[in-house]
Amino acid sequence: MTRKDHIFCITLAIEIWKAINYHCHMSTKMIVTAELSLYPLSNEYESPIIELIQSLKKYPGLMVYTNAMSTQIKGEYGDVMKALSEHVYPAFQNPNSVCLVVKLLNRNLPIESGHLNFDTVN
Repeated sequence: MTRKDHIFCITLAIEIWKAINYHCHMSTKMIVTAELSLYPLSNEYESPIIELIQSLKKYPGLMVYTNAMSTQIKGEYGDVMKALSEHVYPAFQNPNSVCLVVKLLNRNLPIESGHLNFDTVN
């Protein structure tokens, strides 16, 4: 990808975020749950991951849980999106390529429970 392609992708992502954010704030508050996986594409991959997790844990109004595979965050939609916008940017300033995978659900999932038990039949 060229620099121009990267700029276009970032601009497009910002415009999509603005549209989603605008429509969300037109209605009532919504609790969302997100799962994040950061993949710095270099040998020095641990510190950018740890820095992102630590910065998200300091963000007011968010619940942040980390396991061996990913980090889950939960909070009001606007807070989650603002935290991602503010705290992912420093990770993206890494001179090496960085990949962030985000799954965002419009549900208040019980991430504080650690896991769901599907062994019992209701």
